[in-house]
Amino acid sequence: MANDTQTRSGRYIISWILWPAMLIGSMLAVLRGLAAGMDPVLTLLLVYFGLVATIALLERLMPHDPSWNANDGQVANDLFHTFTSYFVLGALVEAGVIVLIAKLVLVSATLSGFALWPVQWPLAAQFVLLLLVAEIGAYTAHRLSHKVPLLWRFHAMHHSAPSLYWLNTGRFHLIDVIETIVLALPLPLLLGAPAGLMFLFTCITMFIGVLSHCNIEMRFGLLDWLFNTPGVHRWHHSPQTEESDANYGENLMVYDVLLGTHYRPNKRPYDIGNKTAVPASIWGQLIRPFTGYREGPGTLATLSQAEAGAASYDR
Repeated sequence: MANDTQTRSGRYIISWILWPAMLIGSMLAVLRGLAAGMDPVLTLLLVYFGLVATIALLERLMPHDPSWNANDGQVANDLFHTFTSYFVLGALVEAGVIVLIAKLVLVSATLSGFALWPVQWPLAAQFVLLLLVAEIGAYTAHRLSHKVPLLWRFHAMHHSAPSLYWLNTGRFHLIDVIETIVLALPLPLLLGAPAGLMFLFTCITMFIGVLSHCNIEMRFGLLDWLFNTPGVHRWHHSPQTEESDANYGENLMVYDVLLGTHYRPNKRPYDIGNKTAVPASIWGQLIRPFTGYREGPGTLATLSQAEAGAASYDR
């Protein structure tokens, strides 16, 4: 009995420190790699996949919802979308946007004789500013993808995942990825945010992204009001639009709190998914958003068959 009590107490304590420990540990690992002269991209990939391996193990040892560890039939789809959209296309589009805007900023600074970004600030203060500035575009892009029917067609695929775990972090349509990058990156780049800071921003965004989707039993407290933790992001994946039309922040919750879209009741979400029926095949998920449809059999849905047949891309 005493051993059981100690085990439960230990798991309870761990559940409070895991999320910040994994995030801070990952960022420190990146900084240490850079200080050692390692290639930045290689450093990021090594730390990211180390974090993923840790999350995958913890999802088995202490799952938030054990049923989410079962095969949901979308593993191949999630792998495909993660590789093609989240990594390859995302990297190419991000690089293109950075190069284009960097040239504009360089020309502007040369002509005007000054840059807007406060490079004289301490690095930590600059990073906090970068998070706040970049979140404006990320929050706007995410909210528009829920509120504009045409954009929701593409974003619905991400919300069609029947469970949340590390792999469906990158379950995004190509167009959804492009929209987010195009809206989220320009503002800090136009203000002249240094390349090194932008790289650290990419790191923390990837780390928070996979951590927000993880199926690990954790507790967050005040962090739910500051960061995009699983505690708030699971509500964003609720099939009930009055619950999912909230918590749009990519890294921070600051604009959700300020604009009244923060949602964190003192209970767990009843289910995960959405009311939009999405094709179960990779090809259907890629192509069907361009046409608009009312989907019948062969779809992912958290609803009954009758409800799924009536579901559409119109919200």
